[in-house]
Amino acid sequence: MRPAHPDFPMHYWPDAEPEAVAQWLNEVRSRGGEGWVVLEPSGYAATRDRLHSWPKHLEIATGVWVTDIAPSADEPPLPGISAARIAEALGAKCNYVPQFRLLPRVLGAWEAPANVECLVVGRRACELLQKELAGEGKSKRVVVALGGDSAEREVSLHSGRAVVAALESRGHQVAAIDFSELLLSGEGFGELTGPNRPAVVFLALHGTHAEDGAIQGFLELLHLPYTGSDIQTSSMAMDKQLTKALVELAGIRVPRGVRVARGQQLDLGRLPEGKLIVKPNAQGSTVGLRFIDDLAQVAAAVEYALHYDEAVLVEERIMGMEVSVPVLAGQALPVVEIVPASGFYDFESKYTPNATEEICPARLDAATTQRLQDAAVRVHKLLGCRGATRCDFMFDNDGPVFLEINTLPGLTETSLLPRSAQAAGIPFAELCEVILGDV
Repeated sequence: MRPAHPDFPMHYWPDAEPEAVAQWLNEVRSRGGEGWVVLEPSGYAATRDRLHSWPKHLEIATGVWVTDIAPSADEPPLPGISAARIAEALGAKCNYVPQFRLLPRVLGAWEAPANVECLVVGRRACELLQKELAGEGKSKRVVVALGGDSAEREVSLHSGRAVVAALESRGHQVAAIDFSELLLSGEGFGELTGPNRPAVVFLALHGTHAEDGAIQGFLELLHLPYTGSDIQTSSMAMDKQLTKALVELAGIRVPRGVRVARGQQLDLGRLPEGKLIVKPNAQGSTVGLRFIDDLAQVAAAVEYALHYDEAVLVEERIMGMEVSVPVLAGQALPVVEIVPASGFYDFESKYTPNATEEICPARLDAATTQRLQDAAVRVHKLLGCRGATRCDFMFDNDGPVFLEINTLPGLTETSLLPRSAQAAGIPFAELCEVILGDV
């Protein structure tokens, strides 16, 4: 959650010479305090003339934040003149903030000693910080991102609505936003920008443009905190082939299989023997999935899966118990045993109420349970995941076989993460609160 107003004195000088700032710092020091300075240099020509003066007079400051130059009217940039040069001259004590509108978030997050006073120098910086830190920017609102434009859009709508209700029951101010609808309709993102932007975005999205790092990148550009894993981790985890390669290097078994890209010739001779599974390489766990008993069915299954993705995995079908192991804030939750009535855990079985029996805790001995939980935590940490994840495994006579990891697990009434959390004594509303708190 975004920090509140700093609890130390703030002083605002729209304009000041370096010498005057040094005098103020000496006065703070004389009364036993520590002086911080937020500097927005004014004008390219003026900054050029003070490039050496600013570092010299800010040397006695305990902490310094330097942001981009505020140009004078109609003044063009000067080659080689940048606020970054002031920051470099000040060294480790200086924090460079390339865009002045980031100052409230950067400064508000800083922990300060009890005797600190802060001086803000610069017209734009003063106006912005006075406006946001004085009260208008203290939003505690949570935006729940739902919907999206993936094949799991309807599931995301259910997840999002459940999260909204849960967070409201915990006293949060919540708004639900369908980002894809805003983007494609051109309605704009006024609710996500400016001083009343949300404190955090809760991602209740699934599938492409959600679990693959796309929405995370968009939120990074807006400088909005969000739940779940970061861009790189999300992208890696969404790529099933890449994830399996990394997991196998860590000593965890994965199914044998091949990747078939769009336009690539399918070589039946490279396929594993026996029963197979065909699925998109970068989609939800059951989207575009086909169970294959005969090689004659593979080509049609690959063509079907390619409707959902640019590449398809054709893998051996592990025969045994299917389980899912959620990890919440780095700790494994109870193992869920998945028993679909149809015998196949496809999209219909996963999301239709009562189509699958979910046994939690799974009917496994303590040693096997611990082995699965340890494997799930290892994968979670290996990829650098954050918040809640869910690792799916098949379990045969030789032990667990990793299938995939979900970095934004479903939060519907049939989802496995809430089922496991409930078995661990964590009600749904508390589960959402934990996910929110791990930002």
